[in-house]
Amino acid sequence: MKLFPQDSDVVLYETGFDDDILERNLISKQLSDLVDSIENPIVLALDDRWGSGKTYFIKRWVAAHKNENGGSAVTVYFDAFESDYLSDPLVSIIAAISERIPKKQQTTLKKWKTVATKLAKPTFGIALSVATFGAKAAS
Repeated sequence: MKLFPQDSDVVLYETGFDDDILERNLISKQLSDLVDSIENPIVLALDDRWGSGKTYFIKRWVAAHKNENGGSAVTVYFDAFESDYLSDPLVSIIAAISERIPKKQQTTLKKWKTVATKLAKPTFGIALSVATFGAKAAS
């Protein structure tokens, strides 16, 4: 058993709280119960000081929600820092969601992608104009 397991040991949506020496599985179960009791789609943000275990917890909870807690809601893990270099995070968020959406909801996802593409193109053009002080090529 490692005292400080590394994130590289985690397989998203598969690794749960089996090796958690701080026994966060009780909090995991409570969060799963809360998420499953809400009927509308929601976005949750986990906030605490640096080094408090947020990443450790959430990477394991997205797997434990279904595998250990019997949750039915679809979980999506999105690390904003991994996509920080992009001018429009909407594209990467939709990509993360598309990997997790069940097959029966793919038509809704196609609509999201169409809307995101329409929103991303003008945003990218504006960002490019600002970044190049208006010296971008006309399209």
